[in-house]
Parts: sequence; C-alpha cells; structure tokens
Amino acid sequence: MRKSIISAIVAIALVVFVACEQPSAIVPSYTVTYDYGYDGIADEVISGQTTVVRPEDPVREGYAFLYWEKDGQRFDDWDMELSADVTLTAVWSEKGIVYVKETNKTYDSFSAAVEAVSADNKENTLILLKNTEESGFKVVEGQNITVDLNGYKYTINSTVGSTGTETNGFQLLKGSKVYFKNGEIYQNLKAIVFQNYADLTLENVSVSAMDDVDYILSNNNGSLVLKGKTNITAPEGKVAFDVYYWPSNGYVDGVVVTIDETFTGSIDGKIEYASDGSQDDYADKIKIYIKGGTFENFSISTSLENAAISISGGSFDAEPDRNYIGENCIVREVGGRYIVEYESASI
Repeated sequence: MRKSIISAIVAIALVVFVACEQPSAIVPSYTVTYDYGYDGIADEVISGQTTVVRPEDPVREGYAFLYWEKDGQRFDDWDMELSADVTLTAVWSEKGIVYVKETNKTYDSFSAAVEAVSADNKENTLILLKNTEESGFKVVEGQNITVDLNGYKYTINSTVGSTGTETNGFQLLKGSKVYFKNGEIYQNLKAIVFQNYADLTLENVSVSAMDDVDYILSNNNGSLVLKGKTNITAPEGKVAFDVYYWPSNGYVDGVVVTIDETFTGSIDGKIEYASDGSQDDYADKIKIYIKGGTFENFSISTSLENAAISISGGSFDAEPDRNYIGENCIVREVGGRYIVEYESASI
C-alpha cells in the first residue's frame, strides 16, 4: 500500500512538472530566392532561412556580375534578419570597364562613358567593373555623375583639361555634380589629381599620387564634401587640398570645403587658403569646415587675415591655430596629438 501511494505521488509530480514546462519559442524562417536573371541557370531557392546569406558571385559567359538587387534597389545588407520571403536578382553587364546603370550600357573607358552622359542634370551612375589604368576625364556643365568605384582601383596615366593646358587628372567644370565612392584612385604622373569647379563629393575613397604631384585636390569654385572613410594622401611636403578664390577669372561664387561629421578617414598633407587678390570679400566666398577625421603633416597655409576656417572636430599631429577653433569647442592634447571637440564632449 505504501509503495502504491509513493508511486502515485511521483506520477502526480511528473504530470505537474510536464504541465509547467514552457514550450520552446518557435523561430520563424523564410525563403530566400536568388534569381540569376537569365535563362542559362535556374533560380536558387533556399528555405528555412532567418537571415540573408551572401552567395558567391555568379559567373556568366560574356558578362560581368555587378551586384544583387532587391525590389529594384542595390542590396548589400548581408546577414539582414528576415521578416518575410525575399527575392534577390543578379544584375549583369556586358564585359567592359564601366557600366552605366541608367542606360544599361557598358564602355571600354571612363572617358567614353562620361562623354555619353547627357548634360541635362539627370543623375547617371558609372560603375567600375575591374581595376583600370587609363586617362582621367572631364565633366562639363549640366552633367550629374556618380562614380561607383565598386571596390576597385582607378589609376590615372594620362591628363585632361582645356586645350593646350591638359594638366589635370580629373577636370570637373562649373555647373556639374560629381560623386566618387567606394574605391581607390592613384595618379602616376605629375598633375593636379582633381581640378574642381563643380559640386564634388568623395565618400569611402582613397586618393594618392606619385611624389612629384603638388596638389591632390585644387578647388576654385563650387564645393567639396569629404565623407566616410575617405583618405587623402599628398606626397611629402605637398598639398592635400586648397581653396582658391578666383573672381578675376570669372569664379565669383567662391568655394566651400566641408569635412563632415561622418568623416572617419585621414588627410595627410598641407591645406592652403588663398585668393587672387582682386576682391576683398574672400572670407564670404571661400570657407573650410573641419568636423572630424585624422590629420597628418597638418598645417594651414594662408596670408589672408580673418580666413573663414572652422575646426570643430578631428585629431591633429600639430596644434591647430586657435583662431580657427569653432565656437564652444576646445583643444585637448592627448598622447602627443591635439583633439578638437565640443566642450560638452570632454565632460
């Protein structure tokens, strides 16, 4: 009898224990479809997925693979957690050097691709398909060009410019917009790498040149914005970038350089701030804003009083002129470097 009672108690306890156990959480899963975009290969459908896994780049005879698209937009969010089924479509171009997204055409050089872009202010995206060594190019008024280096290197081996003065790697004329991103630019001949009169942006681009190059970026009009992990490396003793007010040559609007809050790269070389001297309103026309980044071989060269230069962030290997430190900002010396930041950030 005692044995039966004990067995009954154990059975009841087991029932209670099982009843109290919480069911395991069910993790939802979804289907990822890789659509290769042509009849030569079947779609790959993978079920039971919780994230989007990047596959190996597909191969297609006579074509270069560019990237994957989702809902008509380039997709790079690998390891994204899924909340629904997803289809990714491969985007291809015929083999060449540069693919123009908007026209779905491929060209054997950047010069040819840029010349084919209409000057109607509509954005055109030029995607580099592999490392290239070729001439720079000229962008004219009305062109709006995004150059996606796509992780590759563009080596400039021949200059461009106005007839008889072909002294630039890139010549970006007034009234144009140019956006370089995601790659490397190197110039192996003596010339200004960027002669800029346009609205120019560099994002996640490394720019450098051979030892004889005096200027990496020369800005006479328009604007320059540096973003992300962009690195500007001038040869020793040479100029990383300048701003130059040139009203005597018709560039009365001036130029503004902004190293913005997203900038996490480096600038190695001198900075120049200058004017042709024909007008005294330079402080309203040429401006430099430094909001972050790392600066090596740092100096700002100018003979002009009251230069419009504002430094509100960054790490410098030489102490910046206190006249340029932004409002409510301080300079701290840390380990031989000079850190500029807003006063509240140091509390």
